[in-house]
Amino acid sequence: NRLHPNRFVVYAGDWDRRHTQERLPHQERTVSRVLVHPNYYSGALFNDLALLFFSEPFNDTVANVEPVCLSSPSGTDYISPDNCFVTGWGGSPKGNRAQSIQQYSKLQLVERHRCETQLRSLPTLGSKFKLHQSFVCAAADGTDVCQGSGGSPYACERDGRYYLVGIVSWGVGCGDGIPAVLTNVTELREWISRQ
Repeated sequence: NRLHPNRFVVYAGDWDRRHTQERLPHQERTVSRVLVHPNYYSGALFNDLALLFFSEPFNDTVANVEPVCLSSPSGTDYISPDNCFVTGWGGSPKGNRAQSIQQYSKLQLVERHRCETQLRSLPTLGSKFKLHQSFVCAAADGTDVCQGSGGSPYACERDGRYYLVGIVSWGVGCGDGIPAVLTNVTELREWISRQ
């Protein structure tokens, strides 16, 4: 692990990155340890996940900072596709550049075979492309995650709680109907829990 934790500061509860005069202030925590998934492969971004451990926990008793749940391996079976969102400061098809104010995009999970077929149609990937098990896909009409969205959470709401299903990993194009490829957090849940 060549990532030095003292290089990272994590912000929680931020909404507008242009200033700090928000109604609910953000919280900052320094990172004491970074743990990269042991099977991470940078060449194709397989198992694209790292855990950050903080020097002290976030205060989650305030309204703008709340925990997100991990779903069980069969967790996506009972999550409504109408309540899944990517949040972050990445671009959108309307403006494919980093944003100052946090955005959200409503995306639905895309069945693995359908996603693989759509990705194979791209000349950059080709007809032999195989979607690795550590990935899941999401897409929607008229919205997409674009440049600057990498690392953004894909969470689904059920019964008032949010479950982390994926983390934006990579994609091809923006707003052209091609699914975004996310790290499959549900698939990697056991490793996360062991840490």
